[in-house]
This record gives sequence, structure tokens and C-alpha cells, in this order.
Amino acid sequence: MEKIKSLAKSILYYSRYYHLISFWHDLTHPEGKLIILAYHNISDESSHPFKLRPEISTQQLELQLEILKKSYQVVSLEEGIKFLKRGKELKDKLAAITFDDSYESFYTFAFPLLKKYNFPATVFLPTDFINSQRIFWWDELHQVIAYAVPSGESASVLIPVIGEKLAKQFNEAEKDFKRREQFLESLEFYLKNIEEGLRQEKIERLKELLLTEHNVKLAKLRNLDWNQIAEMSREGISFGSHTCSHLNLKFASLEKAREELTKSKEIIEEKIKARVISFAYPFEADFETHLRVGPILINLKYECACAGWMGVNLSNFDPFFLRRMTLPMSTWKLLIVRELLLC
Repeated sequence: MEKIKSLAKSILYYSRYYHLISFWHDLTHPEGKLIILAYHNISDESSHPFKLRPEISTQQLELQLEILKKSYQVVSLEEGIKFLKRGKELKDKLAAITFDDSYESFYTFAFPLLKKYNFPATVFLPTDFINSQRIFWWDELHQVIAYAVPSGESASVLIPVIGEKLAKQFNEAEKDFKRREQFLESLEFYLKNIEEGLRQEKIERLKELLLTEHNVKLAKLRNLDWNQIAEMSREGISFGSHTCSHLNLKFASLEKAREELTKSKEIIEEKIKARVISFAYPFEADFETHLRVGPILINLKYECACAGWMGVNLSNFDPFFLRRMTLPMSTWKLLIVRELLLC
């Protein structure tokens, strides 16, 4: 089926069908357009044995940057928003590059590539993780599921922790890598939509139930440190807030939200000696969360916020509910160009 889909996309691409759609869209919507690309961790290892969650490789990232160089005017997030406010005066297709979280892979892999192509970027930092050995809960969960040792009793013991549907899905994924990957995706979706203290309790319980091999040691992905951040700031990389603790603001009180939005901004500004005006919601922010938190952002002198919803930003955009998108993790150039034509 995948081969048939790929063949169909190739035929449509070479027939210039996608180019026609892009031309028609530009004709009917002549106002400015800004795409904001979102990235997270980067891997230089294309064949990790327990890689259940796909991560973009350096090869894939460079291909995307190469295509952007030819098709878009790549600007900083702040510049993109200023340009977009001009509306119909804007003719160039604009793209801004953003990275979430504090993975050291940005410094190791992405930063050299961005310098090579002379591209600006914005990194949204959860400040509690900088200069620390802390691990994001989804990375911990990834390893738990990768190393999990299922048994005939797995489904029954997991039901009180994650519910009958997910427990059954895990049992069915025992010897099937693709199903285990799908299970991890479903489990992450469930856990990110519950209160944070309860989430960590459930992850600890999953570790007890599934990591029966006592010699399993979970790896800790390295985080950025403030020296690296200061160096990149001097060389043109912008930094924004991602709260302190990667807080899901959907469940946070206004007091807690204000505390983390204030503190993270102050810490970053003190470390890089520059203003912080951008913010990215951890996880996807629904519109209700935007309405609750938006006034706090404005009061704290933030100027924009990325909400995590997929899509492009047109001239009628809300700067505190910016949409972002991801490009396919592929080395197939045609597929990436197709996505850019259709956006």
C-alpha cells in the first residue's frame, strides 16, 4: 500500500499537479504567509535498536534546510511576525525555524547546519532542564516500553494503571515493532492529557511492572548547558521560554502558570543578556488554554506564542496562537517539496 501511495504522489508531482494547487492558492490568497517549522531532538544514529519514536536525522534535517534555501526566505520568528503584519505587501514565502526543549543535540548537530546555511532559529527552553541530568518523561517512557518484558499477565496488571484498551494494545504489540511503536504513541497521548503528578506515578508503576530485568539502566539524554546557550545567542540564535518544568498549562492554575512564565523568562534573559519575547506552549494548547494564559503572556511583555496546532500563519494571524508544522522525516526530496507546495 505504501508503495502505491508513493507512486501516486510521484505521478502527481511530476505532472505538476501540486505546483498548480500552490499557484491557485497563491492566486486566491495573495496575503502574506509564514510557515513555522517545529523540531525537537535530532539523532545522528540512523539505526538505534530501540528507536520506537522517530527522530529526525542530521541527513534529513540538512535536506530540509537545502530545500528551504531554494524555496523560501528563512527569517527569524520575530522578523517573520513583523513581515506578516504587512499583509498583502509581502510577496516572498517566509519560513521560521524553531526547536523545542533543551536537547544538546541542537548544539551538536543543528547549530552547525544552521550556520552552514546562514539560517536563524529560535529554541524554546524549559529552564529546569538546563545544566541538569533530568530526563523528559516521554524519553523515560520510550525506554520503558522499548525494554519492556511482556508476560501473559501483562494486560491484567496494566489495566489499573493505563486502562483496559491500552493494556490490551500493549499485549498485542509484544512481538511486533510497528505495533509497539503505535502503542507508545497512544500511551504518550494518554499520559500528556492527565495531571502531572498522576502521570509520574503511572510511569513509576509501569517501570515496576515492565522492567523485570534488574540490569536495565535507562539512559539520560544530554541537555544543553548555559555556556552553549550563551555562545549560540552571540551567534544569532534566539531563545524563548518553554516554561520552567515543561508544564502542561491546560491543567495548571493561573498562579502556577504566571510563576513559571515569569521565572523562565527572567532566567533566560539573565543568562543570555538579551530580551526574551517568544514562548511555545508545552504540548498542544487548546483555544481555552490560550484564552486563559494569553493575558499573562501580554502582561509579562511576551510578543508571540506558538500553540502547537498544525498549519500556516496568514495575515489575519493571532501572534499568541501561532501555528507550526513539521516536514516528513525522509530523505526523499520529492516528498518534502510536495509538503511545502501544499502548505
